Amino acid sequence: MNTKHQTPSPDVHPMNDHRTWWQVVFGCDLRSLAVFRIMLGLLVLLDVGLRWPDIEALYSDSGFFTRELADEYYAQTAGAGWSQAIWSVYSFRGDVRFVTGLFVVQGLAGLALALGAATRGATVLAWVLVASAQVRNPIVITSGDMLLKLMLFWSMFLPLGRLWSLDALRRGHTVAKEQALWRCSFATAGLILQVIIMYFFTGVAKFNSIWFEGVAMDFVWRLDIFANSWGKYLVQFSALSQFVAWATLFIELIGIWLLLIPWKNWMWRLLVMAAYWAFHLGIAATMTIGLFPLICMVAWLPLWPAEGWRRRTSPNIAAAPVSESAFHRWTAVVGNLVCAAMIGLMICWNLYNMNAPWTKSLMPKPLHYVGHWTAFYQHFQMFGVPPKVNPWFVFEAKLNDQQPNVPATTLDIFCTDGILNYQKPPLVRDTLPGHNWRRLLQNMLHQDLAYLRQPLLDYAVRKWNARNTETNQRQVRSAELFCYMQELGPGYREGDWVRQTWAVYRTAANDPGQTLDDLIDRMLNGNR
Repeated sequence: MNTKHQTPSPDVHPMNDHRTWWQVVFGCDLRSLAVFRIMLGLLVLLDVGLRWPDIEALYSDSGFFTRELADEYYAQTAGAGWSQAIWSVYSFRGDVRFVTGLFVVQGLAGLALALGAATRGATVLAWVLVASAQVRNPIVITSGDMLLKLMLFWSMFLPLGRLWSLDALRRGHTVAKEQALWRCSFATAGLILQVIIMYFFTGVAKFNSIWFEGVAMDFVWRLDIFANSWGKYLVQFSALSQFVAWATLFIELIGIWLLLIPWKNWMWRLLVMAAYWAFHLGIAATMTIGLFPLICMVAWLPLWPAEGWRRRTSPNIAAAPVSESAFHRWTAVVGNLVCAAMIGLMICWNLYNMNAPWTKSLMPKPLHYVGHWTAFYQHFQMFGVPPKVNPWFVFEAKLNDQQPNVPATTLDIFCTDGILNYQKPPLVRDTLPGHNWRRLLQNMLHQDLAYLRQPLLDYAVRKWNARNTETNQRQVRSAELFCYMQELGPGYREGDWVRQTWAVYRTAANDPGQTLDDLIDRMLNGNR
């Protein structure tokens, strides 16, 4: 009879163990971590796929964003001494073959991580390469990309390969043989707190009248560079737009903290996870913003509770100590110390990002260096202040085929496969080559990045000329990059737009009167 009571059935409820409240709140199930590892590896692969078409343009010296431009970017944004803290393996060489090789290695690391082959090493390698790519071209990354990098950082300290991996198969680890399926450490706490902090400070960034008045989605769903046809359709329902705006504020500022309730924590995890998955599915359905929704959904997988696994074959899922060698115990202690320090840095950094007077002292310069040395820097906004203008772009070019009484051919050499159209397209996002270019051009609306506009036009001309070498008449004679903009918001009117000339390209053979045309255009710049 005693044996019966001492050996629980495989179906014993997981909460009948002796976990403390912090083990309940900040722990993870090994099975959830295994699923997380698989999806994280696939995300690393998908990240390669997303950037692969633009390797030459955005990551090599033969493209648009050269290493020299990257250095100029950091000199302007990070200030003096930036090179002492900001690192990237992409800085060693800038030729296309080297850069392509790095992306191939990143893909292999993602595959190894998904399979659980040399899991720890694959995680470290994936983190180094993902962080390096983001440093190499920071103007095309999103908050989701930053979260991917941070998830890889925390994953280096997690037992991701303990179950359902090639490593586990080699070592004979199975669910039935595990002494404890529930693990709690500073690494699991750091990963969970990273999710909470990301969403909460994203909500803090929304402390403005646009969100409190419920009109934020009038800006976001009309931003044609990202919004799709569903977003453009739903924006006409003002009550729905208000509900989505206020619901976003609620789950980011209040709902996220339900994860810290120890009583029936499994229930709160499932409830909050369902709310956020619905939230990100809604984003994916109405906007095209790369891997952002998928990355955020994967970040929730470690929080899937033990109660969510119907089949419990382990006789003990308590947070009991696991028998390991002295070396593994020592590395676990070091890992916990590192993760505890990084939790403190994470909290300080996000408080610092609030730009409040009392938060400035939280991040002295040495801590900034630590954050950059570890690629741990973070800043989450996610439409905290929605864009006020709706842009689209025209890369107008004239070719060398001008004849007497016959004007030169004029076309768009970047956005619309040669078709020149000065009217706003139905979906601006469809006129650009992909997510990276949408993100790039949206960021270039900021005056701080205006110095990138001329190199971008020069690159577009260079690429066009390289593709049309059969005759000199197909070469570009002159070109201009125009940005058309509409004001967004509740008072939006479809016909209101202004034009800015972002950059001008000229060959030695200028069109007659071109100099006067340029002067007039600059005088009228911004007029309709």
